[in-house]
Amino acid sequence: MHEAMAYDIALSFAGENRDVAEELASVLARYQVRVFYDMNEQASLWGKYLYQHLQEVYRDKAKYCIVLVSPALCREAVDKA
Repeated sequence: MHEAMAYDIALSFAGENRDVAEELASVLARYQVRVFYDMNEQASLWGKYLYQHLQEVYRDKAKYCIVLVSPALCREAVDKA
């Protein structure tokens, strides 16, 4: 039996787009959407290997993932490659 998803939506974005992500997370929360937004999870993120943890959140713990695609996100992806 599959465990229930911890989040309805997980937000993925470049740091430069934090203001947009924060506003979206706020709107979603007002509609009782369970949203993963990193600033709301700071205490639980301490000491974790973020690459692995975030992959797990996006892949296994959220029903949907909203990716805020931007030039900044593309630059971050290229820099990590």
